[in-house]
Amino acid sequence: MYARLVLLLLAAFAAILTSAAYAQHPLILERLTAWNAAAPQPAPSIIQQQVMEAALVAQKRSGGCVPTRTAIDSVVPATGVKFVFEGILAGQLKNGWTVTARHPNCDTTPVRYTISEDSAGALTTIRTNRGLSLANESLIGDTWPLVVVQATAVAKRGAFTCDPNGASLGVIRVVKEEPGLGADVYGVRYVGSWSEVWPVELCGRTIEVTVRFTADGDGGAYTDLKGAEAKLLPPATKAS
Repeated sequence: MYARLVLLLLAAFAAILTSAAYAQHPLILERLTAWNAAAPQPAPSIIQQQVMEAALVAQKRSGGCVPTRTAIDSVVPATGVKFVFEGILAGQLKNGWTVTARHPNCDTTPVRYTISEDSAGALTTIRTNRGLSLANESLIGDTWPLVVVQATAVAKRGAFTCDPNGASLGVIRVVKEEPGLGADVYGVRYVGSWSEVWPVELCGRTIEVTVRFTADGDGGAYTDLKGAEAKLLPPATKAS
């Protein structure tokens, strides 16, 4: 009986998700609200610990300053973000949250982390990006390969070639929010457009790629990489 109910629920959601504006559908909003209420965010001390552990993992991977302090700026539910939404539907996750934090002993740059809680209550935390971005974790993951391709093309035009497998993302910044950009709804924006600059660190050089996002109405976004605006910065200039 339980399996049949799950299948019926999945079928109902699938029908709704074919709509271009499913986020406004009462059933979707009702479910997101219920899921979020059923799995409240962890206690501040746990969030602090999770972020610090993820920060140390990221530091070991990329080097640089070792964080010893964490200041939490905000915690917002990511229940509507693609990988969380689908994980809850599949019975693998309970909820997720986006955390914006800073590590004052290193610098003042905001750093975003994503915490997810699995069906057994275990928490997993990863560093999503440095800087401020309106793109959620799933959207960043989908967009990053396209940004690397754009950056590699710009590097070649500048007579600078390098293995793109070593590319890393610098400090993202939002450069424009279009009129009509919708509010954050459980981690996603369902209407409107905005633009961000993504600095790609590649073999000691920085290529800044401008990405325009337009919400697609179902939690994702269409991306337009502005090739004419992408640029290879001089060797003396390096994104922080």
